[in-house]
Amino acid sequence: MPGPKTWSLTGNLGEIIREQPVDPYLRWCNKHGGILRYNRLFGTYRVAVMDPDAIKHILVTHCSRYTKPSSFRKNLKPLLGNGLFTAVGKEHAHQKKLINPAFKYTKLKGMVSTFEKYTQQFTTLWHEKIDEDAKNGQEYAEIFVHEELSRLTLDIICQCAFGYECNAVSNPDEAFSDSLQAMFSARDISWKDFLPLYSYLPTKAKAKRERCLSIIRNRVYEVIDERIRAAQDENSETSGSLLDILLSLRDEESNQGLSKEELYDQVVTFMFAGHETTSVAIAWTLYALAQDQDIQSKARDEIRKVLKNHNGKFTWDLLDEFVYLNKVIKESL
Repeated sequence: MPGPKTWSLTGNLGEIIREQPVDPYLRWCNKHGGILRYNRLFGTYRVAVMDPDAIKHILVTHCSRYTKPSSFRKNLKPLLGNGLFTAVGKEHAHQKKLINPAFKYTKLKGMVSTFEKYTQQFTTLWHEKIDEDAKNGQEYAEIFVHEELSRLTLDIICQCAFGYECNAVSNPDEAFSDSLQAMFSARDISWKDFLPLYSYLPTKAKAKRERCLSIIRNRVYEVIDERIRAAQDENSETSGSLLDILLSLRDEESNQGLSKEELYDQVVTFMFAGHETTSVAIAWTLYALAQDQDIQSKARDEIRKVLKNHNGKFTWDLLDEFVYLNKVIKESL
């Protein structure tokens, strides 16, 4: 199988760690094709698949033939438990069947107001920063777009996942939001983490990860306990979050609901899957638009026109009217 050659005992991990995410894979793909082999530690190797047809074969057409690697599940289980992202086989099928109702369009519609609320607050802060820098005589404002978008999506995902005000945008140094950022972004990952038995050593990085994980678990379980008590109170209102929806689900055969541990696993999995992926996608789309002012202007004009026709109110039903914007987003993905 073709792939990058190396005689190093660390394989190609040096390139992967030193360079920007995905860059080595794209370079290898251009040279060796969409299915290639690269080396890891001490002669071990992995196969990277970037060919669209092969990806469809693995993830869609014949997904039951391919299981998640045990090392992948082992690394994620401390954070995500045995949720939909780490479960395999019959357990994965059972979880998927049970929680699918939580992701119906009718449920997702109720989250649009949350998206709008936090995005409005976020853009207001950007406007204030731009105005402040202009008053100070600066020609432009410097904004770390992806870093701040990551905080925005964290605020939104925490509210949608379990009805919690994270305040990552307004207070990024708060312990819970900082812990989530650290665990979800893997910003402290090092080449040492790939060494055999290194994870068992009492390192500072390991102590920090355990501290972050403890903060996350304690806070999420606190909210779960609160929502369970609220669900038992007939006069209590639900937040419409994923957690509230999961609390109402019952297995068709046993009529049993999810345990607290299962609720935690699914809520954190939902946050993990939707946080960094969304912020990266938005940042990349903004970057792509910035490279072509004509396309950016057309997308902006369409947004303004549609919102003006509806008195500036954003709803789920408006999404179909953003025809050009939808094309921009699909192409950027």
